[in-house]
Amino acid sequence: MSNTKKSNDPEKGLLIHVVTRSSESQDVTHSVIEIPASEKLVPDNETKLARYIKDIRRDAMMEGWIESAQVSILRVITKRFGAEVAQGIALEIEGIVDMDKLNLILDEAVTVPSVDELRK
Repeated sequence: MSNTKKSNDPEKGLLIHVVTRSSESQDVTHSVIEIPASEKLVPDNETKLARYIKDIRRDAMMEGWIESAQVSILRVITKRFGAEVAQGIALEIEGIVDMDKLNLILDEAVTVPSVDELRK
């Protein structure tokens, strides 16, 4: 979830503060964009700014999806093999940030006979 606040002071310029909260944890990401009063917001600058804000939001959403997939994998492993096994593989899973790989691991976690099969 992200929240964007703008403040426009003719003397100081435009300040945009983007706050993003992860859905699975209490992690908060702050991004601040400052445009000095000396730079006028012409349509080209407004477009760049909009793209920058969109990129920040997209990255935050991707981080949330990655974290959600990691949590799901660890939940499946916990249910199937126990909390001790899940704790033993947690650092490996949390180090994976590729969504395709995480989805593959999640699919396999449901059916593999042992956690060692996931590591292959």
